[in-house]
Amino acid sequence: MTVFEFTFTEKFLIDCLKRIRRCSRFGGYGTIRLVLLALCLIGLITITLVTEEYIDAGVVSACFCLLLFVPRMNRWRITRRFRKSPYHNDRIRLTLSTEGLTAKGAKSESRWDWAAVTAARRLDDGFLLFQGPGVFNWLPTSALVVGSVEEADGLIQANVVDYKPS
Repeated sequence: MTVFEFTFTEKFLIDCLKRIRRCSRFGGYGTIRLVLLALCLIGLITITLVTEEYIDAGVVSACFCLLLFVPRMNRWRITRRFRKSPYHNDRIRLTLSTEGLTAKGAKSESRWDWAAVTAARRLDDGFLLFQGPGVFNWLPTSALVVGSVEEADGLIQANVVDYKPS
């Protein structure tokens, strides 16, 4: 049995979402697409300025600025909504055992069988456990209080069919 304890803060939530994006189906392709889109917008801005279409250049420049600020706006929106959550700053104790996962906080308690975990990814600093689209648990190794990383890795690897180390 291994136990992870952490406080569910805004920073923890943002860290979880960063890891989810890194492990997404497209991997690093999202960044490549954003860079290509930014280059296209810079090219359009250049063309509209050369042809003296200043209004069009302003519109394309506004789109480019939006592209730059979307990640910040998204983080701001997520953390703003999370502050209203009853789980904000809740201390969570997540236990992995041969039967499954148990999460206990001050306001809730949940239990999942291993069959509910559809995929798992081992990262350098923890584990991502997926339970279907949009549902996941991030278990940082720094939050491990009982057991070892090897025990947790063995439990997850033995019970999750789609397990991939990174």
